[in-house]
Amino acid sequence: GAAGRYDLEVVLETSGIQTEIARLTARIGEIETLMESLTGKRKQYYRLLLASLARKREYLQRCDPANPVVSAWCVDSTENLSGVVGTIEVPGERGTVLIRPGESAAYDPARDGVLRPSAALSPAGSFYNLAMKPGWQKWKPTYRFGTIASLAGDICSVVLEAAANSETGLSINQTNVLSNVPIGYMT
Repeated sequence: GAAGRYDLEVVLETSGIQTEIARLTARIGEIETLMESLTGKRKQYYRLLLASLARKREYLQRCDPANPVVSAWCVDSTENLSGVVGTIEVPGERGTVLIRPGESAAYDPARDGVLRPSAALSPAGSFYNLAMKPGWQKWKPTYRFGTIASLAGDICSVVLEAAANSETGLSINQTNVLSNVPIGYMT
């Protein structure tokens, strides 16, 4: 990456979608076999169930996203990264994607987490994540953009850029200025 800029494939965790498609395909096969011996209202019931399962499978097949490719900067301008790297999403959602500093850029699942499309989750899981997102963005923030306003040794004050939740538009900064912020220098 010249000057630390890379084209980065964001790998989405879609195994839940693939697992559900396989389960639905197997269930559809079972119902088709069962329907051969049925007549009357029972057969009508299973015909409706079969149509419902087929529609759900088609929906999931359409929702299985390709991994997006985005331009991303390595935060410390490292120019020789390769392989699977960890990312930083500001402000905690895909939008601005940065690559972790070169000395700790290698992907670590415990630290970096996983991005899953909503279709890979249960309806309850999707609702829970969307309902909790503005709260954790504000009260358990990960990363923000800001500018150092004053510096005294290894302590500074930072003026934060405005940040909002993408679904609700709610402000997710607790404050506009952070004071007494310790600076940790990279090697």
